[in-house]
Amino acid sequence: MVADHLVQAYRADPAHEEAAGIADRARPALVRAARRARALHAPERALALLDDALAMVTDDRERATIVEDAAAAAQAAGRSEIAERHWRRLIELRTVLGDRAGAARATARLASLLLVIQRYDAALEEVEAALDDLGEEDPEDTAAVELAGQLARAHLLRGDMPKAVAYADRALVFATRLGLIPVATDALITRGTARVQIGEQAAGIEDLNEAISQCTAHDLPGLELRARNNMAWALVADDPRRTVDTARKGFEIGRQKSIRDWAVQLASVALPAAVDTGDWDWALAAIADLESEPMSPAHRLDIGATHAVLRALRGTANPARPLTHLGPIPPDTDPQLQALADVAQAWIAFLRGRHARAANLARQAADASIGFNRHAALVLCARAAMWGRDERRLSQAMATLRDEPLSGRSASASVMTLEAGANALTRKVKAARSGYTAAIAAWRELALPLPLLLALLEREAFLRPTAAGAAEARRLIHRLGANGLTRLVVARPG
Repeated sequence: MVADHLVQAYRADPAHEEAAGIADRARPALVRAARRARALHAPERALALLDDALAMVTDDRERATIVEDAAAAAQAAGRSEIAERHWRRLIELRTVLGDRAGAARATARLASLLLVIQRYDAALEEVEAALDDLGEEDPEDTAAVELAGQLARAHLLRGDMPKAVAYADRALVFATRLGLIPVATDALITRGTARVQIGEQAAGIEDLNEAISQCTAHDLPGLELRARNNMAWALVADDPRRTVDTARKGFEIGRQKSIRDWAVQLASVALPAAVDTGDWDWALAAIADLESEPMSPAHRLDIGATHAVLRALRGTANPARPLTHLGPIPPDTDPQLQALADVAQAWIAFLRGRHARAANLARQAADASIGFNRHAALVLCARAAMWGRDERRLSQAMATLRDEPLSGRSASASVMTLEAGANALTRKVKAARSGYTAAIAAWRELALPLPLLLALLEREAFLRPTAAGAAEARRLIHRLGANGLTRLVVARPG
């Protein structure tokens, strides 16, 4: 209230002889009010207050402090463009003030934002340039340690797991020594995620659980959501249902605490996993709820791709509308994001019986993806090739899946299902029957209705159909509302 009163007085006559004094009283009040608003999970209000403060500031040192608060508030509010502008302004201010370490720390925060909004190459360039500017790196320089942590994240998200582990280890050691708890916790999250990706599942999950405990102990809600986000992804190859549960919980926490950047990111993890778990009504409701939320173009594309897949599975007219509504994808879009759009288009083509197009799009997506996204695209490529009786393409996709095994029950069940179909196509009937029996049992145990339905449909299509199998498939289609799959009921491939 004091801050608002002072702002109104200043605006009434900025040229008044007492205006400077009023501004000097208003700015600290506005900053205090903004920090209180952040504490009460109102980042939009905080950002508005800080904008008022910035309109009155004349000293660059004070301006830098307020800009830093504004950048953090904008990021929490999901206003990524505003946050990026403020972080870049902070780098400029710290540089002008001769604060090289402060400029480097601001660059680390900018890189963190760029990584959240999936601009991985840009983040890597920023961090590497900042490290070059620091010159001969002191391993105990706090700015260098924070930059090393973001460098680890950039390598993680670009798929270079050995470098991610190496830089995360380094950041973790020095951040712990220097008492930089948020930096150390962030590095622990990165290391745990990278460990999972290179097959050290138990060690990676242990790191992520430890990071979540540290976030709780030190009140680091933003980092906790990052840890939950990565934990959800770490689980997806084994149990997509746990992925959905973990990501949904984080999504709800993010919404409650108005940490919108991470709330949207967690939604982008929960939604594609919900395709397999059959939580389609929740997913579609969440997507509709998020339409009015501020978010980066990357997240809008990510969520739009899942929306398109769900519309195709439901048999909705013009299923690609969520993607076409976004307009052309910019040429500098990260290839992994383009791959999500390609997977959505592959699903649409597959469900329309355009198997060759589906296989080509899915393989193109796999080549641009890493981790589980690559695995899922390869599975779709193999499935489309199988239905199209393209034995060469099927063999290639299966060979790649076997050469790059992804640890986990769901991933294994996907390969088992495809191998059963491949055996059926080559008339290895006994192996096909036993393979389908094992795969269907695995899908039942994991309680994943869409993969179960696809396995049932393929068993009926590739082996001799049975009334019981077709009836069960129809029940699942009805339960899911999967009208887009009705054409596969006892359909013959080819």
